[in-house]
Amino acid sequence: MVTGTKGLELIKKFESCKLTAYKLAGEKNYTIGWGHSDSTIKAGDKITQAKADSLLKSDLTVFEKYVTQYAGSFNLTQNQFDALVSYCYNRGPAGLKQLISNSKTKFGIYTNIPIYWGTNETYKTSLINRRKCEQALFNTPASFAIENPYKTPSSKSIIKVGDKGESVSWVQWNLNIYGWACI
Repeated sequence: MVTGTKGLELIKKFESCKLTAYKLAGEKNYTIGWGHSDSTIKAGDKITQAKADSLLKSDLTVFEKYVTQYAGSFNLTQNQFDALVSYCYNRGPAGLKQLISNSKTKFGIYTNIPIYWGTNETYKTSLINRRKCEQALFNTPASFAIENPYKTPSSKSIIKVGDKGESVSWVQWNLNIYGWACI
């Protein structure tokens, strides 16, 4: 499986793209583009936007392999795979392995995505927002990947026990996003 459009959009939403090389505090190598880092990058190196996008797609193949290796047994949907690639791109393979080892089911993964098991006592707001977006994508049904086919129920819609259909799916999807398990 490869990262889809939603996964790519999610990563780009939270990663900044810098076309001139920079060095992060505590890092050995310089970084450029959407977070590409290796020993060949030097201070002052510049790339084009097209090159940055190409490097990102190339870098993603590494993280896709980790997701397949650590979470392949879960029979992931495209959205679930994309969410975990974003997670791994940000936290690294050790972070993904930790998430998977603490999650015995897909619902466990969904529940554990926002949990931080590191030593940092303050989990930055931007990372919390990223984890919530990854969690929401992980729980988004495949039919929502291109476009939400379910129309928002009208204010006159009444849903009763045993009901099925678009209105029920819409409510379940929204409840899932806000942490209520409706799998």
